[in-house]
Amino acid sequence: MINLRDRLSHLNYRQACKLLGPEGERLIKQGGKYDFDITEQVSWGDDVFRLDLGEATVTLSLKPERPKYLGFACSECSEVCEHVGAAFSLILEEKLSLGLSAPPPEKQPVESLSEEELVKLAIEERAERAKTEKMQLKSMNREELWTDYTITSHSPGKSYRVALRGWERGDSYCSCPDFRKNTLGTCKHLLYTIQEVRKRFSKAVRKRQHQVKNIALHLRYGEETELRILVPDNLDHRSMSLISPLRNKPIKNVKDLLDRIKKFEQNGREVTIYPDAEEYINSVLYLERIRDRVADIRKDPKNHPLRKSLLKAELLPYQLDGIAFAVGTGRAVLADDMGLGKTIQGIGVAELLSQEALLICRMAANSTFLVDKVPPGYSSKLVEFENLIDQLIEEEDRKIVLFSEWTTMLGLIEPLLKKRKAGYVRLDGSVPQKKRQGLIHEFQRDPDCKLFITTNAGATGLNLQGANTVINVDLPWNPAVLEQRISRVHRMGQKRPVQAFLLVTEETLEEKLLGTLSAKHELALAALDPDSRVKTVGLASGMEELKRRLEILLGAKPAAALDESRKAEVEREAEQLALREKVASAGGQLLGAAFAFIGEMLPKKEETEETLQMAESLKSRLSECLEKDQDGRLKMTITFPDESLLHNLAKSLAQILGSSGLRV
Repeated sequence: MINLRDRLSHLNYRQACKLLGPEGERLIKQGGKYDFDITEQVSWGDDVFRLDLGEATVTLSLKPERPKYLGFACSECSEVCEHVGAAFSLILEEKLSLGLSAPPPEKQPVESLSEEELVKLAIEERAERAKTEKMQLKSMNREELWTDYTITSHSPGKSYRVALRGWERGDSYCSCPDFRKNTLGTCKHLLYTIQEVRKRFSKAVRKRQHQVKNIALHLRYGEETELRILVPDNLDHRSMSLISPLRNKPIKNVKDLLDRIKKFEQNGREVTIYPDAEEYINSVLYLERIRDRVADIRKDPKNHPLRKSLLKAELLPYQLDGIAFAVGTGRAVLADDMGLGKTIQGIGVAELLSQEALLICRMAANSTFLVDKVPPGYSSKLVEFENLIDQLIEEEDRKIVLFSEWTTMLGLIEPLLKKRKAGYVRLDGSVPQKKRQGLIHEFQRDPDCKLFITTNAGATGLNLQGANTVINVDLPWNPAVLEQRISRVHRMGQKRPVQAFLLVTEETLEEKLLGTLSAKHELALAALDPDSRVKTVGLASGMEELKRRLEILLGAKPAAALDESRKAEVEREAEQLALREKVASAGGQLLGAAFAFIGEMLPKKEETEETLQMAESLKSRLSECLEKDQDGRLKMTITFPDESLLHNLAKSLAQILGSSGLRV
C-alpha cells in the first residue's frame, strides 16, 4: 500500500501546482523565499509531514478514505497560502535531504572498467530502459510462450520483431538496430518481452524448453558472434543426415551450408533465415569474393589488367600489389619513402572497393543469385523476361540477340528457354574463336534457332543481321557498348526494322546508371557535335524520364516493327466485335417488328387508365433489365438454355433462306 513518503517521493512540480489550484505556481515560487533547517523544522509522524515555519505550521497527510488524495493544511490560514507553497517548495527541492530519494550511483570511469564490467553495465542500462520506457507487446500466438512477438516503443513509435527462444542471452532475436550492432545478445525490447511473458505464463509453462519446429539459421551473440542452425527433432533420416554435421556448433563454411540448404529445400523442407543471419552470410560471401579477387591480383600484379584500367594513371606492379593487400585486410597503414605513391595507392583502394560494391548492386538488380549463390534467387527481371519471350518466340520470323554482362545470368536464362523448347546458341568468353563463326551460321540459317545469347564477347566484330530483335538484359557502364550491341543487328544492309528491348530494374542502381549513361551520351554530343544545341546535362528521374533516356541512348531508330501476329489478332477481334454489333442491332429490330406484328394481330381495344398503368409498370421493370451503351442505345443480353436452341434457330433460318433462294 502506498504511504505518504511514497506519494511525496514521486511528486513532481506539475502535480504540486495542480494540487494547489490556480495560484499554485505563484505560491510555490513565493514559498521558495523561506530558509529551512530540515533537522529543526521538519518532523514526520504516522503518515504525516509537518513543517514548522515559526509563524505557521503546515501539515501534509494522506486521508484513509481517499488514499490517492494528498491533504494539506496551514495552522494560520484557512485557504491555500504561501506557507503551504513553502512546504511543497521544500519537498520538491530537497527530496534527497528529506529521505524521499536515493543518491544516484556513482559512475565509474568507463576507461577503468574491464570487458566483463562493460558488458554488465551495457545490459543494466538496457534493463533499466526496459523497465521505464512504455512499450506494447503483441504475440503472434497467444497460446505459446516460445513464439514471435511484435513490440512497439511508444516514444519513437517504431515496431520490431522479437523471436523468443530461451531465457539466456543470445538465445533469442530482435530486429532492432541495437540488437544487430551491440553483440550483447539482448536489447531493451528482448528484456521487456522476457519480463512481460514471465507475468503471462505459469511457472510450469516457463520451465518448458523451446521446441524447434522448423530449421532456422540464426546468430548467437557472445564473446564471438557465431552462425548457428536450429534443427527440429522430428526430421526424417535423410534430412537429419544432411543437417546433423552443422548442429550444436558454429558454422564456418558458408558455401557448404548453402549447398546443404539447397539440397534440403529440394526435399520440400523450408528453412528460415533470420535477417541478422542473412546479413552475416552476405558479409562472409562478400569477404570471400574480395579475398579471391585479391589473390588473383597479387598472384601476378605486373601483368594484371587492373594496372592500366583501375585508374586513369597506369600503376606500377608494387602499387597494385599494395592496393590489393589493403583491400584484402580491410584496413592498412600505407608507409613508404617519399614519392613511391602512397596517395595513388589510397585512391586505388577506394576505387577498387567502390567497384566491388557497385558490382554487387548491379548483380543484385539482375538476380539475388548472382550475389549470394542461393538458389533459386529472386529476380523481377527474369519474371518480366519470361513474359516478353513468351510473346516474341510465338512469331515465326523473330530472330533475337540477347546480351548480358554476366555469364551466370545467361545460365539462369537458359533453363527458361529450354522449358519453352526455344532453340538457341550461346557465345561467351569461354567459346574458342574458331567455333564462334559456326554458332553465328547456325543462328542465321536454322529457322528453329530463335535466340543468340551472349555476353559482351558478342558485342564487337560480329555480323548478326539475320536478327531483328535485341534484348539487353542489363546495362553496360559505357553507352558506346550499348550502341555496339544494337549495331550488331542494326547495321548497313539490314532491310528489316529492328526492335531493341532494355530491361531495367526500377529503384535500383540500374535506374541511376541509366541516367549517368544518358548524361554521358548528351555530354558527348555537346562536346563533339558543332551543331549540337545541348547547353545543360540534366539528371532527372522517374518513369517518363527513364523512357526519354532510353530514346537518347538508342538514338534515332526506324519506327518499331509491327507485331504482325498481334496486329492480326486485334483485327480479328475488331471484326468479330463489329459483326456482333450488327447481329445485335438486327436482332433488336426483329424483336421490335415481332411485337409490332403481335400488336396488329390482337383485337383493337381502347386504352384505359388500367392498361396505361400496366404498360408503364412493365416498361419500368423491363428497363431494369436493360443497359445503355456509349451511344445511348438500349442493350439486353439473352442467355440460351443450351446449344440445342442455337441449333434449332440455325435450321429454321436455313429453311427460310433456302426457300427464298438465298445463300450464306
